[in-house]
Amino acid sequence: LGENSTVGIIAMDVNGEIETINKSAAAMFGGEQDEIVGSNIDGLISRHDFSEGKISDYLIHLPRTGTQEVVGHREGRDDFPAEITFSKVDVEDDIVMTGFVNDITLRKQQEDALQYRATHDLLTGLLNRDAFSQEVDKRILEAGDGGGRVAIFLLDLDRFKEVNDTLGHRTGDRLLQLAASRFTEESPEQ
Repeated sequence: LGENSTVGIIAMDVNGEIETINKSAAAMFGGEQDEIVGSNIDGLISRHDFSEGKISDYLIHLPRTGTQEVVGHREGRDDFPAEITFSKVDVEDDIVMTGFVNDITLRKQQEDALQYRATHDLLTGLLNRDAFSQEVDKRILEAGDGGGRVAIFLLDLDRFKEVNDTLGHRTGDRLLQLAASRFTEESPEQ
């Protein structure tokens, strides 16, 4: 069962009982192959949305193939994001499910970093103009729906241009970072 593969491979019955698991998958979940065989896939992974129940319930209704983002459970360690592609194969009078599992932690970290870069000023860590406008619009709608209030605090750093011109942009950048840091520390809601 793909013992030399870097992709985790798990074979199970239609109820999710694991029949075989390769070394990569066992290592991914922090266990030994012989300890994992015979257990249910629900002990290793769970769905992100939980709206359709356990993974084993999902497998029963799977047409032929399907890919899901799931939460992997490592023995004695933190959970991790994973992607599993299931394939259903008829073997004689039995149905065998094969799952190809990839740890997508790095991909999720990269997506989060890209999302942050798209919505935040990298110097100050504050929302950028577009994200700020969207947040203000959202808060105004929420306040209007619930009869609440919205306040916007505008801050101007007097003679900031002089700081940049006389002390340099590095000092000006540091001043902006300090101002942003103090503002967010004192803000009740960010």
